[in-house]
Amino acid sequence: MTIDGVSGRTSYLGSSILNLKSQLDMLTQQLASGKKSTSYAGLGVDSGTATGLRAQISSIAAFANTGTVLDTRINVANLSLQGIKDAGSQVKAAAAGATLNLDSSGKTAGQKTAMASFTQVIALLNTEVGGRYMFSGRATDTPATEPADVILNGSGTRAGLNQIIDERGQADGTSGLGRTVITSPTPTSVTIGEDVAGSPFGLKLSAITTTSATATVTGPAPPAAPPGAPSEMSVDLG
Repeated sequence: MTIDGVSGRTSYLGSSILNLKSQLDMLTQQLASGKKSTSYAGLGVDSGTATGLRAQISSIAAFANTGTVLDTRINVANLSLQGIKDAGSQVKAAAAGATLNLDSSGKTAGQKTAMASFTQVIALLNTEVGGRYMFSGRATDTPATEPADVILNGSGTRAGLNQIIDERGQADGTSGLGRTVITSPTPTSVTIGEDVAGSPFGLKLSAITTTSATATVTGPAPPAAPPGAPSEMSVDLG
């Protein structure tokens, strides 16, 4: 028996077998990967449709993600605002019902509640979600307020609220008289005057009246001398 080699009569069979093997390999790869092709070129005329569908899928996914982020931000903002409201209610309740007894730190229970609530409110105003500060307006990368400690105690050369209150108290006088001067020119009269003319601090004399028929009141007005002296008013009981 004679076996013929590969010739023009039999070469087409080999080509068909190779094509079948190539198709089998491609179908096996598609089955394993779940993809028709690893590139758009392999999709042929369907490549344009696939590209358009992928863009739509990306847009839908981005829209859904945006909705999730916004929902989270709204929920956090709502919880923060509720916390601020609750803090205000706690301070009101503490101010109305707390006693004035001082503890070892020299503070009342109401003061301690107010301090804790203030710190809580500042922390809620500086709430951050996903790298964005919720209550900073357009400045999303900047906290809405300074930290509570900086507001109260200052930082560096910046004065805090405690220092400002102390300085205002010093400016209004430390004698408890509101920067007024009380004298008794005669045994039956009293004169009250401002310590400095035109000062923005301390108590200011506005008017004086009496219901006693035997008392004489004068002022408030600068005394006769010297010119530009601070205002004073007097009561003479006769």
